Amino acid sequence: MEIYRMTVANHIKNGWLIIFGTIICLNLHRIFLLIDSSQSYHDSAIASAVCFFLFVLPAIVLHLNYFLVNMGVVLKYSPGEKKMEICKRGFSIVFFIEDIEYVEQSISFNEAEHRAPVLTWDKYNHSVIHLKNGKVFTITSLLVPDFKPPIEKEKLKIKKNMFRLASMNKNYSN
Repeated sequence: MEIYRMTVANHIKNGWLIIFGTIICLNLHRIFLLIDSSQSYHDSAIASAVCFFLFVLPAIVLHLNYFLVNMGVVLKYSPGEKKMEICKRGFSIVFFIEDIEYVEQSISFNEAEHRAPVLTWDKYNHSVIHLKNGKVFTITSLLVPDFKPPIEKEKLKIKKNMFRLASMNKNYSN
């Protein structure tokens, strides 16, 4: 049985570009001043702040969104039995792969084309599992970094988009 939960390694795998981008943005004003020492410190600091707000802050928002969506969730998958179990706050739902109606997978354009990430949020993705009984569950890349649902291709709907916020599901109750 494979067991997935949010780990520090998953946070780093998704968020390493946030760390790298933050380091670049914090030092961008120094780079500007090295290139052109006649620039004012104020102008180069503003350029660094703009860079941070455009390229790093959206990824931080996405990371927090994914963290809140899958906080406390544990996914258990038994490939031999083709069975999945999703647990949260003492609630558990068990379903078989054939109980899945379809899966919507939201990924970046670069991930869809198997290219290197360009934007700080390109590594983030999530899948929304729709069961035949009407229940819906979201699996983010913080829970399962490279989620490949074991379903037929016609049941997989891939949505390529720039920024992929995940919605919270209310299906964790009896």
